[in-house]
Amino acid sequence: MTDLKGFRSTLNDFAKLVIKGAKAELRRQKKVNTGATLQSLDYKIETTSDGFKLAFVDTRDKPIADFVDKGVSGIIKKYNTPYSYKFKRPPANVLIDWVSSRRFQFRDKDTGRFLSYATTGYMIRESIFKRGLKPTLFFTKPFNKYFEMLPDQLFEAYAIEIDRFYSEV
Repeated sequence: MTDLKGFRSTLNDFAKLVIKGAKAELRRQKKVNTGATLQSLDYKIETTSDGFKLAFVDTRDKPIADFVDKGVSGIIKKYNTPYSYKFKRPPANVLIDWVSSRRFQFRDKDTGRFLSYATTGYMIRESIFKRGLKPTLFFTKPFNKYFEMLPDQLFEAYAIEIDRFYSEV
């Protein structure tokens, strides 16, 4: 039969649109610090016995895109998310690096002096543990938006493939 190049092309275009929309949504929400999340968003299209498999991936060693997208419930504040803090706290070293890269420090109430980056990082860590991370839906919004258009595009690609197949026969 045919190799369904039109299907693969349509899925490829869909994935590129979703990634582009996710990056734009992160920028719109001002969730970009070093740009690592932007650079780590990718997709893979695999050919299977049933057709094609499209997977979106975070290419970092420690992927966090799913946590940023869906959020994380804290021990006090809860969100509609599969992730939650119960006993283990967020990693302090990551938050200290984040605070120092943004050159962000809290002040001491009594003296007015700046606290160290480490102390500020630990305070933010405790706040995240208690209140969680609000879902940004930076990936979910563009995915749902472009997924609504996908069936029409796939139908058109399938019709083109059928025409191509019958013209060859």
